[in-house]
Amino acid sequence: MDTTIKLPYDAEIFIKSKFLKAQIVEIEKIDNIFKVELDNEVFITFDENGNWISINSEKRLPEDVIPDIVQKKISKLKRFETKYKYENLDINEIRKIINSYRVILDHYLEMHIYSN
Repeated sequence: MDTTIKLPYDAEIFIKSKFLKAQIVEIEKIDNIFKVELDNEVFITFDENGNWISINSEKRLPEDVIPDIVQKKISKLKRFETKYKYENLDINEIRKIINSYRVILDHYLEMHIYSN
């Protein structure tokens, strides 16, 4: 790990509070964007203030990193879309885009969820 790159405080707190057992494997800084790889195969991108921009993994992301609006929409999808009713729709990637979230679920289902 490159120890010369210091993460913004809010990014450090986010990682420590949401990924309790994970360790940082690598930090890369490009312009004002920080790319972090954790030892649990989670990849997080932060802005210069430590706000997460994207989180992705091959495995299911922890529920407490998923915004409530996204969790509600996924739950609604499972209730009203018969073909997804019994599916385990794990979120593998989430990205903030202005006033929305781009979400990738297993089975490569992609959704755009607006926060307004």
